[in-house]
Formats: sequence, C-alpha cells, structure tokens
Amino acid sequence: MNSKEKFINSFRNAKLHGNFILDLNPFTKLNCAFAIFLGAALLGHYWTRLAVIIICYVINALSGKENFKRFVKLYSFVAFLFFFFLIGLNTCFRPGETLYWEWGIIGITKEGFFYGLSMALLINEICGSIMSFYMVTPMKDIMYSVERLGAPRAASYIMLASMQSIIDLGKSANTIMESQSARGVETSGNLKTRAKAFVPILFPLFLGAIAGTEEKTVAMETRAFSANRKPTHMYELRKTPALEKVFCVFLDLVVIISVVWRFLP
Repeated sequence: MNSKEKFINSFRNAKLHGNFILDLNPFTKLNCAFAIFLGAALLGHYWTRLAVIIICYVINALSGKENFKRFVKLYSFVAFLFFFFLIGLNTCFRPGETLYWEWGIIGITKEGFFYGLSMALLINEICGSIMSFYMVTPMKDIMYSVERLGAPRAASYIMLASMQSIIDLGKSANTIMESQSARGVETSGNLKTRAKAFVPILFPLFLGAIAGTEEKTVAMETRAFSANRKPTHMYELRKTPALEKVFCVFLDLVVIISVVWRFLP
C-alpha cells in the first residue's frame, strides 16, 4: 500500500488519538465528570472532594504529558486563588463559637476556617472536573457528537467557531506582542508597562479578527455549508464499546446509591 492509499484510508477509519483517555466518547467523559463531582459535592465530605481533585490530576496525567502540563499550570493557579480567598474570608469574617483571635470586625474562628475549606474544596472540585473534561476532549469531537444527536450544524459550528476564535485571538495577541518586543518596544515589567504595550495591539488584533471572519465565511460558502443536503464529515468517532457503556451505567448507579445512602435517616 502506497502513501496515497494510506492517506485515503486514514479518513475511512475512526479517528483515534492514540490514548485511551482521549479516545473515550465525549459523552462518556462528560458523564464521568458530572457523576464524579456531583457525587462528591452532595456527599459533602472533605475527603471525597479532595479525592476528586486528585483524580483530576491523575486523569490529565494519563491523557498525555502536554495535557498534564497545561492542566497543572492553569488549574493550580485557579485552585490557589479559591483556597486563598474562600478560606481567608470565611476564617476572618464568618462568626463561630470557637474564637481564636479578634480585632475589630475581624474574628478568626474555627467554624469559619472549616466552612471556608469545605467551600474551597467544593469550588475547586467543580472547576477541576470541568477543566479536565475540556482538557481531554477536543472541542470538535464535542460538537460532532452533539451534531450526531440531531443538533443543527449551524449551531454546532457557531459554538466551535466561538471557542476557536478565543484561542486564535490569544495566539494573535502573543504574535503581535513578540513583534513589538522585537522592534524594541518594552512589553515586560510591571502592570503599567504591560498595559501600555497591550493597548496599541488592540486595533490590529480586532482588524485581524474581522478579516479572519470574512475568510471563514468565504471558505464555508466554497464548501457548500448552506446547501440543503445531509453533510459529510472528514472523520468519524469510534463506536462506543459495550464495556464503556456498562462503566458509565455502573458509575451512575454508584453515585445515586451513595447520595441516597447519605441523605437517608
């Protein structure tokens, strides 16, 4: 088989990423993310919420080195902010019976600390589940799966284009900033210096975005996007194995039983 035949056959087979986490059906990953964080959130235990956060790190580590780096960089910063503000504010301003220290309106209490810790773990657990889902699930796979369920292709394209536009704007902004830096413009330093360097790039950035939108419109029309016919796709997702479906059902049952057991008298 020559290279041309291999290239043609690559579009006949299901699209695989070469990683069992990435190759899972998007709805399987969505079901797992929702079931895990919902169960831990409703159970209300510290250890269950902490376990979900650890699971998020493990899932991203298994999905690949690059995914794990991006997740750690973004999620660790978000988690730190939530822990710092929620625990700090509740510890200092939430009333409680066990008072450790008081000064004016600030009163450090044991109840405030543990309430802030519980809320911080809950918020970080939800954020970790959502971020993990989007980290291990390409947006085009999500839109393709939604379209297969019967959603209009125009709606799926708008959602995909919106998410991609955010990524493209970020890349364009970095490119323009690097170009400015190469010309001798100061782009690093304190917040004031960065703001001065960022404001001038807004005009070319928005002009580029408008030009890109026009190019996408022309490209869509040349591909007969508005034709009233059943669309075809360049690739297909693999069929969901029976074991994968059984796992989702089992996980959902475990979550339901755990929640019912938790709230029964």
